[in-house]
Amino acid sequence: MERGARSPVAQFVRGFFSPLRAAQFLAHQRGLRRYAVLPFLANVLAFILLFAILLAAFSALNVSAWAPDWLGWFGEWFLRIVKWGVLLALYVVVLVFGFTPIGLVLVSPINDLLSERVEHVVCGRGGEPELPWRMWLKITLYSLRDSASVALRQILFTILTLPFLLIPVVGPVPLLVVGAYYEGMGFYDVPLARHLLRPAHRRVGLKGRWWERLGLGAAMVLLLAIPGAGLFALPLGVTAATILYTEIDWVGRLRAAGLAPPPGFMAPEQPSAA
Repeated sequence: MERGARSPVAQFVRGFFSPLRAAQFLAHQRGLRRYAVLPFLANVLAFILLFAILLAAFSALNVSAWAPDWLGWFGEWFLRIVKWGVLLALYVVVLVFGFTPIGLVLVSPINDLLSERVEHVVCGRGGEPELPWRMWLKITLYSLRDSASVALRQILFTILTLPFLLIPVVGPVPLLVVGAYYEGMGFYDVPLARHLLRPAHRRVGLKGRWWERLGLGAAMVLLLAIPGAGLFALPLGVTAATILYTEIDWVGRLRAAGLAPPPGFMAPEQPSAA
């Protein structure tokens, strides 16, 4: 039987609290922790690398030459303050709205491994999942392609929403909505691409769950905005999205729509539903 809330509000709440559910799940599954450590370490390295790049770029920027002579030392001091304030603001914006799509592309194989193990545990399948190397390579290429596609769209629409920031009060709303939508889509894409589900399959399987994905994305945006908490974004987001994925009756939905599943597709099955 398919699980999941029906009303938009209930769906949003379910998706929003799914990272917390994922944290509890990982805490009680010792065997999964080693798989979650890799995305966590990738997060840490990406945070450091991003800051180093921005720091190097801003350090080379000489703002003293921009200060009017009549302001003297105060003008140079003020512009330095502004420069490092812009650096901090830019770092936060890129981190919150641009980090996840880039991270999902760069560490796609690692995310796939974690997602695979989470689904294996949730569905009660014993032993390590074994895939022929050809299938593993195909899944990896699909995941990289799909993650890159989502990342490019998120970056594009994020740039398009930036002018709205000039509008008082409501200006940040489009940026937040776009960020939440693509954050949720990006994490959901990990189990979807791993099962080679194409757009036609996804439309059928995810029908009526738009608010759930938005809730997941909103939670991830909030997590990335909290100093330090963003380090756990990748493992929690991948785990949360995979758990939500397993609660969809893919076989029933695809059959009702007259769609054949992809070759080698193994539908998730909750042990309690057996």
